[in-house]
Amino acid sequence: MENAAAGAEVEEAAPGGTGGRGRLLVQVVGFIVSLGLFGWCISVALRPENQDKLRALSGAPAWVVAGLLGLTVLSVLLNGAAFWLVLLPVRRLRFLDVQASNAIAGSLIYLPFKLSVISRFVIHNRRDGVPLMTIGAWMAAFGVAMLASMAPALGAAVWRKGLDWLFIATTLGGLAIIYVLMLVVARYFAGEVGLARVHRVTDPLRMSLVNRLVRSRAFVNLHAGFAMLAHPATLAGAMLLRMTDLFVMSGRFMLAAYAVGAHLGLEAAVLSAAAYYLITIASPAGVLGMREGGATGLAALLSMPGVSAEGFVVIALTVSATEMVVLLASGALGAVWLRPDRLLRGREEKRTPE
Repeated sequence: MENAAAGAEVEEAAPGGTGGRGRLLVQVVGFIVSLGLFGWCISVALRPENQDKLRALSGAPAWVVAGLLGLTVLSVLLNGAAFWLVLLPVRRLRFLDVQASNAIAGSLIYLPFKLSVISRFVIHNRRDGVPLMTIGAWMAAFGVAMLASMAPALGAAVWRKGLDWLFIATTLGGLAIIYVLMLVVARYFAGEVGLARVHRVTDPLRMSLVNRLVRSRAFVNLHAGFAMLAHPATLAGAMLLRMTDLFVMSGRFMLAAYAVGAHLGLEAAVLSAAAYYLITIASPAGVLGMREGGATGLAALLSMPGVSAEGFVVIALTVSATEMVVLLASGALGAVWLRPDRLLRGREEKRTPE
């Protein structure tokens, strides 16, 4: 079933098909737009009104640069740990292997065709033997946990516009409520009992295609996403890691603002970090230029105190530049660890998870 579905997707995306040509056009146009946005961001950063920020950046203390690089490394590790943890109720993979695959995927986010996502499917399917639909469920469960963990902090940042006890209470209270709701829903549909509940919903529809689909092996693998979110400790840990990563990313924006001689409040930093995350997920053709342009547009829209939209471009580019250094270096290390070239040649031996 999975092989047939994969074959259908390949056929539809083939250059000779209408769907394939349309997707190719979206990727090419999207990548050109991304490059255009990146060029625009650089041109704005070089304007006369930003020369003082560029001078401050060139003379930034070593501890600021080290802090930016260190926080970026921490963000990569938190992201990889969250990926590993979400899959744990269904399949145990080696922690360092998942960190390496996450690093490789991170280094590919600048390229079109969602190569970062594809790399995860290729590595974990061909190397670890994880079914394609289970990987899809894994990605979906991770995305749900990420959005759920970001929502309370975003709401608190918009409401409180700074760090106080109400910000903390709103964030923690919102996380607790969302955690309970997600756990209840996931546990209701998880496992064989939950699958039977799905069947009781679909069987009365008397649609043979739907009934065959929900009883297929592919759907069982996809259904595993509920099991991932139904494990209390896994869900709590994943949400905690993602929320921590959001504040680490916010710290990177605040530190970058300090490096250019500007001040960025917590609420602006949290919103900027969230914009970076969401654009990374939504961008169809690489994030280079998209995130910087999107975050700058957000700064202009919200009139962030302490920095103009033109000045914010310098901050965003500083965050992106240090991130690119870390992602490319960690991606290279991940490639050395996993040797993905062997996967492409079909010679990688399966390793026993530890």
